[in-house]
Amino acid sequence: MKRALLIGLAVIMSLSMIAMAKSDLTLGTGGVAGTYFPLGGVIAGVINKNNADINMNAVSTGASIANLNGIKVGDMDLAIVQNDTAFFMYNGTAGSQFAGVAYKGIGAICNLYPEPLQIVVRYDSDIKSVADLKGKRVSVGDLGSGTEVNAGQLLSVFGLDYKKDLKYEYSSFAQASAKFKDGGLDAFFVTGGVPTAAITETAITHKIRILTIEDDKIAELQKKMPFMAGTVIAAKAYGANQPDSAKSVAVMAILVADTKLASSVVYAITKTIFEKQADIAAGHAKGASIKLAEAIEGLGAPLHPGAVQYYREVGLIK
Repeated sequence: MKRALLIGLAVIMSLSMIAMAKSDLTLGTGGVAGTYFPLGGVIAGVINKNNADINMNAVSTGASIANLNGIKVGDMDLAIVQNDTAFFMYNGTAGSQFAGVAYKGIGAICNLYPEPLQIVVRYDSDIKSVADLKGKRVSVGDLGSGTEVNAGQLLSVFGLDYKKDLKYEYSSFAQASAKFKDGGLDAFFVTGGVPTAAITETAITHKIRILTIEDDKIAELQKKMPFMAGTVIAAKAYGANQPDSAKSVAVMAILVADTKLASSVVYAITKTIFEKQADIAAGHAKGASIKLAEAIEGLGAPLHPGAVQYYREVGLIK
C-alpha cells in the first residue's frame, strides 16, 4: 500500500512538472532606440500573459541580419526582421550578405508594420540629395542590420559605395543620434517605423530634414527590389523641427520563427497576436498596424506550419 502510494505521488508530481513546463523562447529585436525592441517587449508580454506554457523574452540585438543569423545558430527562436533580409537569407540572393548560402530554416509568422528608409540631415545642411552624401560622415546603421543593407541598396542606384565613397561608420540608432547632435555626423540612415525614437530624440533639439528620394531613383530601386513600396514621410511626423515631408521607400517588419520551433507553439503565438492585437496596440503604437487581412503579403519567406494552421482556421488561406 505504502509503495503504491509513493508511486502514485511520483506520477502526480511528474504530471504536475510536465503541466508546469514552459517553452522558454528568445525573441530577437533590435537596438533600444529603435522600434523592434519596445514592440518586441510588448508582443512578448502579451504572449506570456495569454499562454501559461510560454515564456518569451525579448532581447536587444543588432537587428535583422544579426537576428536571422541568431536563429541559424540556435541563439534565438523568433525574431523581428525586415522582409527583404528574410528573402535574401532564404534564397541566398546574389549581391546580398547571404549570397550563395541560402538558409531555409526560417518560417514567417506575420507582417507587423511598414518601415520607411529615412536619412536624417540638419535642416540647413548642404546635403539636398542622396548623391550629396559622397564624402560625408554618415552612419549606415548597426553592422549586420537591415538598415545597413538598405543603405547600400539605395546608394548603389546613385552610383555610390558607402565603403569607398562615404566616411561611414556603423552605429545603433541611439549612438548615431547622439553623435549627430554633437556634430560628429552629417547624416544617419534609419530603416524603421515612423516615428522612430532616435529621430524623435534628435528633433527635440535640432531642426532636421529627411532626404527625399527622387522618383526615378525610387523606380530604379523597385526594379531591383520589388518588395519595396513607395511611401511618404509626413511633415512634422517628428514634430515642428521636421517641417517638410519626404518621399522614400519602405520594407515591412515581419515576425519569423525557427522552423524547428514546434507548430503548436507557433500556432498559439499567431493566434494570440491577432486575437489580442488590441492589447499589443495599447502597449505600442505600431501594434495598430498589425492587421489580419495584410498578415501574409510579401513576407519574404514561406509561412511556418504553425502559422499556416491558424490562417487556415480563420479562412485567410485554404
